[in-house]
Amino acid sequence: MANGRTSLRGVTLDLWYTLIYETAPERSRRRRETREAWARPLRDAGVRPARARSLYAGMLREALAAQDRGHAWTIADQTAWMERRVGAKLDGAQIAARLVQSLDRAEIRLTPGLPDCLERLTETGVRLGLVSNITTEPGVAVHRLLDRLRLTKWFDAIVLSNEFGRSKPDPALFRHCLRRIRCPPALAMHVGDLPVDVEGARSAGMRSALYVGADRWSRRLDRRRRHEVPEEVRRIAQWSEWRAPWVVPPAPGVDGRLAGRRGR
Repeated sequence: MANGRTSLRGVTLDLWYTLIYETAPERSRRRRETREAWARPLRDAGVRPARARSLYAGMLREALAAQDRGHAWTIADQTAWMERRVGAKLDGAQIAARLVQSLDRAEIRLTPGLPDCLERLTETGVRLGLVSNITTEPGVAVHRLLDRLRLTKWFDAIVLSNEFGRSKPDPALFRHCLRRIRCPPALAMHVGDLPVDVEGARSAGMRSALYVGADRWSRRLDRRRRHEVPEEVRRIAQWSEWRAPWVVPPAPGVDGRLAGRRGR
């Protein structure tokens, strides 16, 4: 304990509306481009526009429902679902390429104060991991985005649901990330913006906090979902709130595998 608070050695963070956000107009633009990425190959397969829109909506509902159960649907899985419905082969590589291009062009911003917070955390010896559910973009697009925003350098592990094969709230994602950052769950905390973040972290034996600093940019549905999180879960409205001694470095020599500065 330090000043009555438990020392942390590892912190995992969600991505969308925790580390990064997009404004409503940008979100709408990308949503249109995502629908069009699927509509083109469906038109090529002879599917009428109204039917293509209905198929896309149905596929997205299935993917998100599976995600809520802990099953990650990759773009390949989504393509296979579409192919079964239309009885024709679709160009999955073309779909993925268009989705990558859309995210490459997107105007994505860092949440206010994030770089300073990441710097403070790493300076105290805390190891960082990223744990995120990714549904509508290929994993490669997300890694390119992280590189473009200069976020990759901060993380000792990046675990994306569509690469790992499971999604939050399954605790397997968190446990996998903690193994990679070499931190026991009891000395770790996860920060995200949705109930699945809190549920998954707690199931993995971690502490959790809810980030609400991007509420004004997030979807109304997600803002409603945040009300489901118990009141005792700490809310973080600004990254500047996150300072030592709330996050403190481990005592030197307690565990040689975990102590020390992370290399970059």
